[in-house]
Amino acid sequence: MYGLVYLLGFLAAAFLGRRSFPCFENTPLYTLYIAVLAAVGAIIGGRLGYALFYEPGYYLEHPAEIPLLYLGGMSFHGGLLGLLLAVLLADIRGFWTNLDRMAFLACLILPLGRIANFLNGELWGTPCDYLWCVIFEAAGDGLPRHPAQLYEAALEGPVLLVLILAFRHFLKERGRAPGVTAGVFGIGYALLRFLAEFLREPDPVTGYLWRGFTRGQGLCAVMLLAAATMLFLRLRASRNP
Repeated sequence: MYGLVYLLGFLAAAFLGRRSFPCFENTPLYTLYIAVLAAVGAIIGGRLGYALFYEPGYYLEHPAEIPLLYLGGMSFHGGLLGLLLAVLLADIRGFWTNLDRMAFLACLILPLGRIANFLNGELWGTPCDYLWCVIFEAAGDGLPRHPAQLYEAALEGPVLLVLILAFRHFLKERGRAPGVTAGVFGIGYALLRFLAEFLREPDPVTGYLWRGFTRGQGLCAVMLLAAATMLFLRLRASRNP
């Protein structure tokens, strides 16, 4: 279900951003070309990222299992790196514009994946006693838990989209400069995901790393620094073309 949701999301999103982010070849075929390559890059990067960030020792001993996607194990941050490389190789001239488009449309695609996580009963939250908490059978302890997947669906979708639109409106013309939307997305996602991880159980293969922080939060911290640097450079470039 998880993979099917993402596939449908990418295909649907391929045609939604052409008016907002016109590029060098603003045609349905070009848009589909970028979207498909971005999806392939995200899948490959997500799998390699999981092997590298979460279970490097295991996959060094079992490298033949890395391509076996059905075994599970995907990393958002690895998928993001794969997507960046794929979009760059697909059309270096339109890299920043296409990246802005992907960032904007990610706010529509990512919530679908989180909803699929919820329906699959995976990536559940920490124990709680609120009325809206859910018992996940896969957790195996019968405890009511935060539906962290739904929290992330809201944060990574509507909330992040509002932040991007507000930032673009606040900066006016400079907010529409190529690469700025992608930078704002990176900062917003890193911050929101970092906060949401406090209500989500850590990945079982890594657990908590230091003082209650998770591997995902560590990767978000790196992402935040990289996105802030990129945003600063793109804003400076827009001021001095």
